[in-house]
Amino acid sequence: MRLSIFIVALILTCVAQGNAQIVDPGLEKGQLEIGYARKVYRSDFGGDADQYLHWTRPSVFMKYGATTWFTLTGEIYMFQAGPTDQFPDQEYLHLTTGFGGIVKLYESGKYRFVVLLHYNRNFHFDTKLSGYHKDEQLFMVASSMCRDVSIVDQDVNIWIGPVFEKFVLRDYEARPNCRFPPLDGECGCPCIGVRKSKQDLSLLIGIESLFHRHIRPNVHVLLAKYAQPRIAIGYMF
Repeated sequence: MRLSIFIVALILTCVAQGNAQIVDPGLEKGQLEIGYARKVYRSDFGGDADQYLHWTRPSVFMKYGATTWFTLTGEIYMFQAGPTDQFPDQEYLHLTTGFGGIVKLYESGKYRFVVLLHYNRNFHFDTKLSGYHKDEQLFMVASSMCRDVSIVDQDVNIWIGPVFEKFVLRDYEARPNCRFPPLDGECGCPCIGVRKSKQDLSLLIGIESLFHRHIRPNVHVLLAKYAQPRIAIGYMF
């Protein structure tokens, strides 16, 4: 919530000052962006029993313009969480990793067409060994039509398009000899349950801009049965 308030205040301040530059979802060759993001995940999962799950994950992300048409993306984050209402008997060590790319397929005037690919993996290691370790995997493919527009004299880039997003959740029995991340095999933990998301198709709507040549706020929402917002702030080098 505090990050959301900060980014909204930043956008309002920068809009009042103007001095913007058009920005794509991808980057130009040689450009680098580093920032912080928070993503909300909400979905129904099927397995032994249907279940609705929601969670929020922070991450430090990186984007690098490898060529004029391809941008490499990555993310990583680790934090220790105490007991929660959802898991009152566990204390999880969370590790988030991810990588992907943005491919610019078409550009004409104010319009661009891009394809986004991303793979994300979140490990949750129960340091109290009182329950289960968890492993989340996310596969995403999206295509978006982007257009430059002006809002309150501020140039921004908006995009919209379909998304295929698949979640796979695995539970592992917590044992003293389990390694981190918890994987099957030697010195690993046995997998005792697998759940997969039931709503895989959604609509992506996003908006971003570039202020003072370096500051890059970004907000997008995946719209399906549940809305899944992501809000981020980056710095361009």
